[in-house]
Amino acid sequence: MWRDQFTFNCYTVQQMSVENLIVSVEKGRLKKVSTRKNPFSRWGVVRQSRFIEGLLTGQPQPSLFVDGSLKVSYILGGANIIDTLYRFCTDLFPLKSLLLNVLDVEGKRFSQLPSTLRYRILNFTFHVNVIIPGVSSTQRMAIYANIDRDNTRLSDYRQIVFPDTYPLLAKEYVNIRSMIRAKRLPLGGHSDFEDDFCRMAAAVYIMDAQVKMDDSSWNYNIDTLVSTILEDSDLTQKVVTNLRDRNYLERITQCTDLKKIFSFNDPWKRLSFLTALALSDKSEIKKLMARSDYMKNVSGKNSARDLEQTVAWLKR
Repeated sequence: MWRDQFTFNCYTVQQMSVENLIVSVEKGRLKKVSTRKNPFSRWGVVRQSRFIEGLLTGQPQPSLFVDGSLKVSYILGGANIIDTLYRFCTDLFPLKSLLLNVLDVEGKRFSQLPSTLRYRILNFTFHVNVIIPGVSSTQRMAIYANIDRDNTRLSDYRQIVFPDTYPLLAKEYVNIRSMIRAKRLPLGGHSDFEDDFCRMAAAVYIMDAQVKMDDSSWNYNIDTLVSTILEDSDLTQKVVTNLRDRNYLERITQCTDLKKIFSFNDPWKRLSFLTALALSDKSEIKKLMARSDYMKNVSGKNSARDLEQTVAWLKR
């Protein structure tokens, strides 16, 4: 009974043979999500070889997960499995360091296997969970965010889900990042500041729409708000325009806890503050730095270091 009430009907389950998977990859109908900053984390040859050995010896295999709602399907789960199968079946590596080797295939490539083993691989069938057409962009983005992403960033997924509007935000992010670096402000080592920039865009939208949100709902709803913005091209353009207004960004720093500006628990807040600095001239920054609440609430090792760098920039 509970399955009927709570199952999210965005998926279907299909059976696909290895041969069909390989053909789909070759024809460009099935692709990995491209990662611009973090490259695809491919298994090494030994791990790939042992996966092939497990398949040949009948070990249970996991299901795959694919977004099939577009003309091109994207691999969301099982990218290494599909990559391994494609590379082995196209003779790109020989089997190496096998654990069982009961089939005497150590050191052999696909073309060197007996025909019975080649047939076994090509006709092995995987269960593939597929996102069906008709699922909204916001729902797709929520599904993407919930899966194990490995090295894939949310910003990479947004590029796929919102191909018309996301580049507008991404371009603005590049501009702001350049300004922050040009002024030698401490951007920090967070892995996906582009995603944090999207969250900051959502915060700007909240300011513009005068939406009331309590502290507990900020992080819970912020990614949904990003999707809401990106689904509407006019709204995206409006947010981009407002992102260039330092007053919006300074209001974000005023409405959120300044203790968390330099905390990586809330990196998008920190980024909003740095962006406000980047858009300001020195006199305006000095006024902001002189605010008693700012000087009172900034604390901690990282905060002290970042504050020191900012002050050093002011003195140049």
